[in-house]
Amino acid sequence: MHVVWTGERVRLRPVASAAEYTETDNQLMELPNDYWGPHWRPLDERQQEYEGTGVIDPGWYSIYAIERLDTGELIGLEEHGPIRPGRLRTWLGTHLLGPHQRQGFGIEAKQLMLCALFENYPLELVYAITTSNHRPSRRGLERSGFYLEGRKRGMWIADGLRVDEVFYAITREQWEQLPIRKLVKRGAALSAASTGASDG
Repeated sequence: MHVVWTGERVRLRPVASAAEYTETDNQLMELPNDYWGPHWRPLDERQQEYEGTGVIDPGWYSIYAIERLDTGELIGLEEHGPIRPGRLRTWLGTHLLGPHQRQGFGIEAKQLMLCALFENYPLELVYAITTSNHRPSRRGLERSGFYLEGRKRGMWIADGLRVDEVFYAITREQWEQLPIRKLVKRGAALSAASTGASDG
C-alpha cells in the first residue's frame, strides 16, 4: 500500500514526527473558526496518538500531512475515518492553515485522499460533514467531486442562530470519473525537507 500520493500542487505524506503533528495541529486549533467554534485537545493526548501509530491507523483513523510542492511547506492535515471489515464507507476531513486556504490546495488534497481510499480499500462511498452556512467548505467539497446527500436540521449554533449539518458524499463510480486518477503519482519520493517513508 502506498503512503504518499502526489498531485499537481500538493502531496499527501505521513506526518514525519510527533513534533510536526502537534505543532501543525496547534496552529490549526489557534485559527478562529466562525463555523465550527473552538476545538482543543490536550497536547499529551496528541503526542500519544503519534507515538502509538504515527497517526496512520485504518482501524481507528488516519492523518496525513498536506505538503505544497512549490515550497515544500506543510500547509495542513488531511484525515479519514476508520476502515472496518464489512463497512463500505468512511469519512474524510481537510484542515488547512490560514494563508493557504481558498487557493485550491484543499480540493486537490481531498481528491488525493479519495484515490488513497478507493484504491486501497473496498469502499463504495466516502462522505464529509460541514455546516449549512460554511460556504467555502461546501464549495470545496463540490469542486472536489462530492454531492449534497442530506442534512440534519438545527444541529449547530452560529451567530445566535441554529444552522443545519450537511452531508456530502462521493461514490466509487463518481470518483472513477475524476481527472485526478490519471494525474496522481503513487508512492513518489518525498521532498528533501520530509523525513517520512515514501512507500508502504
